[in-house]
Amino acid sequence: MPPHHFVRVFDLAESGFRTWPIALFGLIFVAIGTVLFFLPRIVRALGFSFLDTRSTWTKIFPLIFGGFGLLWTLASFSAMYTSYSSHSQLLANNACKIAEGEITDFRPMPVTGHADESFSVSGVRFRYSDYEITDAFNNSQSHGGPIAPNEYVRICYDPRDLAILRLDIADYRGPKKRYGNVELFPTEPPPPKEISRTPEMPWDVELFVWVFFLSFAGTIALYRPYLKTFFVLSRSPANDVAVNRGLQDAVTVKLTNTVFRWSQNDQAIWLRPRGLNVLQIPVAVAKLSTDASGRVITSQEIRFSSAMPFVVAAFFWALYRMFSVTMPPHFPVLVFLGLFAVLTLIVNFRAIRRVRSRMQIFVEDALSELTKPDVM
Repeated sequence: MPPHHFVRVFDLAESGFRTWPIALFGLIFVAIGTVLFFLPRIVRALGFSFLDTRSTWTKIFPLIFGGFGLLWTLASFSAMYTSYSSHSQLLANNACKIAEGEITDFRPMPVTGHADESFSVSGVRFRYSDYEITDAFNNSQSHGGPIAPNEYVRICYDPRDLAILRLDIADYRGPKKRYGNVELFPTEPPPPKEISRTPEMPWDVELFVWVFFLSFAGTIALYRPYLKTFFVLSRSPANDVAVNRGLQDAVTVKLTNTVFRWSQNDQAIWLRPRGLNVLQIPVAVAKLSTDASGRVITSQEIRFSSAMPFVVAAFFWALYRMFSVTMPPHFPVLVFLGLFAVLTLIVNFRAIRRVRSRMQIFVEDALSELTKPDVM
């Protein structure tokens, strides 16, 4: 058998520490925490009283949010650099194992990335994916990678995680990529060939966004069948507040801070924040029950969107789907998401209390206007 002329197509020693950009993701949380910390001062300076956020919690939450981002940055950077340092030492000390031979049982990765690319060489099974954040080789054939069936290769790999640290292909004539190039913000668009290979994110990753906007649209429209599914946060009598003018069924009326619509079938006024107020409370409404004539308000309820638990659950599912394929193999995804979930529950508990108190103010304002002769 003639000797092979090996062409080196990947070398971790040349590509270097190329996974560091993922750690910068945590700086987004740091930036948001910084904005939230200074938001009360900005609101007071602009004079937006309806967005007044002064409270002890609004001082503590930005510190927790920013601290979480800083912790993410440090933890992810440490985990990825530890992996890179370990792989680099294996190469420097010639301690990596060698697998040489013909590629068998080659299974390419789909463009959408729903499965890893895998193959065997001399009884060793290798797996990798373009969606895995790793310093080792992970370029699949569907994304322009050099591996193909029946090629003769020589692989230097880490025996602990089977990461490919160096890849040589016999008589390789294809293009050679510079895997050390890291572009956070590409200045030029990719060529048409690469555009056609760009994978689409799984549809369920964006599910929480669509559920939230559908919920928001239903709330803005005061869609009664949807509003009736809302959770009741508080219920109290209205002491038979008299409405000075009769209400028209299914007619939307604008007040100073709220919008309401009377439903004759429910014998109730459905009310939501109006204008910029809805940015502060986008997921809550109030129900003011009336007598049969629609002239007396007998009780009031503050209700919270029934879709929000699904939004939160879908959000964490999206995080799990992304982190499970982008973080290093030993990154504790479930532990990280568990800690984040606890923080989210604490924040949401306080947020719901604030929504209830804010909505109560809007209800009181609406009741005072409904008793005036010039309300409609």
